[in-house]
Amino acid sequence: MTDALPETGRRERKKTATRDAMRTAARDLFARQGVAATSIEQITEAADVSPRTFFRYFESKYDLLLPDLTALFSAVEAALAARPAGEAPIEAFETAVFQALQQEGGAGTITALAPRLDPVESAVSARLAQAFVAWEERLTGVFADRAMQAGATDPLQQELQAVVTAGVAVAGMRAVVRLLRRHPDLPPSQRPTLLRSSFSMIRRGL
Repeated sequence: MTDALPETGRRERKKTATRDAMRTAARDLFARQGVAATSIEQITEAADVSPRTFFRYFESKYDLLLPDLTALFSAVEAALAARPAGEAPIEAFETAVFQALQQEGGAGTITALAPRLDPVESAVSARLAQAFVAWEERLTGVFADRAMQAGATDPLQQELQAVVTAGVAVAGMRAVVRLLRRHPDLPPSQRPTLLRSSFSMIRRGL
């Protein structure tokens, strides 16, 4: 029994390392030559694994598009849930976003919001859209919990506020994504400013 546990741990670490190697290889290849021009064989060669190994972890190369983005989304959700219940929703969301960015690696991590992918490739656009739709639904739940903690008494109004707030928050993020994809060479130092500006516009009611 005692020997089995370390062996299980080694296997899990090896699986994690293999998955990370393929994600890193795909990220580099996608950035240099685009998704359409990148083959599974190129990814596996760069990661030093076999194509058979690839399909043990992923169904297609498109499963490798957004690991940084989904990690960032999860970090934002956790940071938002930890913000004081009485804090205004958009202010809480903005603070959570920047806390998550710092946690995930600093301002340069905003690149995760707009990987240098071909914006006209339908599969890329579809995956990005799906990721944001799913995130908006999860954020709705977080905002609803915050409203309840703040003492909201009308369940329907509470739900409506959560839906609207999540929609507006995600729209502000997606606006930055679209802009960054149009200007992929924008210096990382300017990207936080775009996020701040987007949230500022939302607070002012455009």
